Amino acid sequence: MRERFPFSKISTLILFVLLFGSLLGSASASLTVKKIAPIAEIGAGYQSLAITSTHIALAGEGIEVRDRVSGARVVVQESSTSLLFTDLTTSASASGASFIAVGISESSVVTSREQSDGAINPDSITVASEEEKKVGLTRLILVEFTSSGEITRTSFFDSDKPLLPRSIHLFGEEIVIVGDIASDRGHQGFMVRRTLSGEDFQLSRFGEMNTSIFAAANLRTLYGSSEENLVGSKRQGASDGVILYLDKTGKAVKAVRSFASGAKREWSDVSPVHLAVGPLIRGKTSEVAITDFDSQGKPEWSTRIPGVMGLVEGRAVGVITKARIKALPGFRANSNHALFLQFDKKGSIKSAASIPAISIIDIFEDHALVKVKSGATQLISFS
Repeated sequence: MRERFPFSKISTLILFVLLFGSLLGSASASLTVKKIAPIAEIGAGYQSLAITSTHIALAGEGIEVRDRVSGARVVVQESSTSLLFTDLTTSASASGASFIAVGISESSVVTSREQSDGAINPDSITVASEEEKKVGLTRLILVEFTSSGEITRTSFFDSDKPLLPRSIHLFGEEIVIVGDIASDRGHQGFMVRRTLSGEDFQLSRFGEMNTSIFAAANLRTLYGSSEENLVGSKRQGASDGVILYLDKTGKAVKAVRSFASGAKREWSDVSPVHLAVGPLIRGKTSEVAITDFDSQGKPEWSTRIPGVMGLVEGRAVGVITKARIKALPGFRANSNHALFLQFDKKGSIKSAASIPAISIIDIFEDHALVKVKSGATQLISFS
């Protein structure tokens, strides 16, 4: 069991790094910030992006695929008020690259009720009526489809409680979905696993009343936030960023926390190389922490940018900021910008690009969906 700060060496190290880490002071003074031009405007209702060498897939209220050369569109799933797709990723198949989208829909149960004895029934006909009862967003949906828009498989996982899938990952032949699921006392983090071959879903839950899982670095390492004790690790701040380590059955056996006194922390995204990002909020002050962990949860380097949001892909990080940054003397912003930074393994910035934007909706490889001040969603490339 890890002791409370200041007795835990890991806790002390993480707190020191996150409170006193440099504010991006390690890049070359000659580094220029590329100005990004939009590639295409994307219709409202999409919140996830995935890209292959030939096609772009978008998911949200529906799903569509676009040809990267011609721009031709194919609707895979029509928009629906009862169905929402929250994330998607790519998958290699015998026929070429394809996509997997995860979503949720409202479930219902139908019960049969016999007619009451007092009802008039002159012909003595047995009559039963049916009642439909909505039970909430409890059905998780996986849709696998090709770049031509053909759906190759649709599968379902029915939960006993409403749930919110936040991200989907593919590790080898394993599909991993993480997010939040309602509990009797609040909400828990969850992980659902299934193989590409279509074996049964396996569900794991984490916490009891206030834990969220946002992303997975691999099959056994999850990143998120918690306001409760986990795996013998005690809550430290108002909300702590947490890394959960699992055994082969999906049970959490270790938790590593990132925290600051009185602050709200979370790890909102992570890449397979354990580069993690997440907000640090104290009062009215908001920063985005960027930390490179090793496989055991020890920070290799860390830095912070005044701003909000934060997404990561590989060693590229996207944040929303208008702050002056010492390492980027050429970056000047009077309003919020989406700033994309490419880091090396030691934490130095190798490249930077920006576009005026109020939010980053999703990031995939060297592309992103951003929402600009007008409210439009734009597809951009930051490479």
